[in-house]
Amino acid sequence: MEAGSISYPFRFEIDSKDRDAKIVDRPANFVVGKKDSVNLSLVNSRNGAITDIIITPSGNGIMVSPLQKFIGALAAGSSQIASFQVTPSQASDLIFHTSPLFFTRDIPNGTGLQIYMHITDLER
Repeated sequence: MEAGSISYPFRFEIDSKDRDAKIVDRPANFVVGKKDSVNLSLVNSRNGAITDIIITPSGNGIMVSPLQKFIGALAAGSSQIASFQVTPSQASDLIFHTSPLFFTRDIPNGTGLQIYMHITDLER
């Protein structure tokens, strides 16, 4: 008896649509030592949910709260706002880093995003 093979068709889809993150609300001018809100919008234009998103802000001379924000799931075709409180003590760049891997259906499908916001011409 000869050994044969059995094959089953299956569907494998790679979704290359972009994820997007951008600053949608921020003050026109920052004031040294004054707390202001900055809102970041995360958009998932892909066909599947993106899970376990962590946003971590960083910058020299800038206090940001919270230090990290966790978004458990961002459904397909949806968006979500992440709010941060920013208190600058000097002109600097504030960078929002997203988690290094987004996961869709347990398959790694992307790298993290970095969103830059320049804080210059501070009022005193």
